Amino acid sequence: MSMAQKVDTTNRKTLSLSETADNVVFLDIDRTCLDTDRWLVEVARYIAQHYPRLVADSEDFLRGRRAFYRTPSMSQDLPYYYDLPEHIASYGVKPERVITELMASDVADGRLQYAGLDDLVQALYDRDCAVYALTYGDDKTQRLKISMCPALSGVDCITTLDRKSTAIKHCVQYWQATGHNPLSLYMVDDKPGVGYDIQRYNDSAQTSSDQPIVHFVQVDHRPPGEVQPADDKHRPPWLICHTLNEVKTIILQGDN
Repeated sequence: MSMAQKVDTTNRKTLSLSETADNVVFLDIDRTCLDTDRWLVEVARYIAQHYPRLVADSEDFLRGRRAFYRTPSMSQDLPYYYDLPEHIASYGVKPERVITELMASDVADGRLQYAGLDDLVQALYDRDCAVYALTYGDDKTQRLKISMCPALSGVDCITTLDRKSTAIKHCVQYWQATGHNPLSLYMVDDKPGVGYDIQRYNDSAQTSSDQPIVHFVQVDHRPPGEVQPADDKHRPPWLICHTLNEVKTIILQGDN
């Protein structure tokens, strides 16, 4: 489902919310749950190995991907995204076939999901949190990435080509229209730009009693020693975690 077009419709399966779930956690995929750089390499390697007559080698496939970066037509201010199906189709192969093969391959055995994702999702379920994957980009590409994270099996996926705050707002409106009003919302993402987007959403929410605040938690999987500390002027006003275990602790403490 493309959130930019369909989140505010009646897709009850994706947007359903348990009556007992007061807390909702949205998990980004790229570089939050999934090691996207490794994913790119593994996908290129798989295609080169299984379609050698079409793809010279994995490096050739990787070099060509930039021709398939796209920008949403609705706004030039939004980031570009990678259209993997179009890239595959450019070699004369049906992308649906390759994507189905990748989903069933060894690459999807969990090696590409970050450590601690299983524990995070299970802990959230144990605390009766509703968990959604909220990811920006081409729908088929993003759903392939999610399939590479076994810990997210069964987690409802929302894809969007719009700002994530807009996607969250549409979700909240849908839940409220069906009689649900979650108390706490969390967005877990690696991108500071999403944090500032959520901050603008919260500024607006403070003027409306119907719009709950979203707690933003940034993930930077680099070890703390490899991260240049920000000075006071540029330090973001949210927590930065370096492992998904830290994310789990932050959310569960906030839920107490």
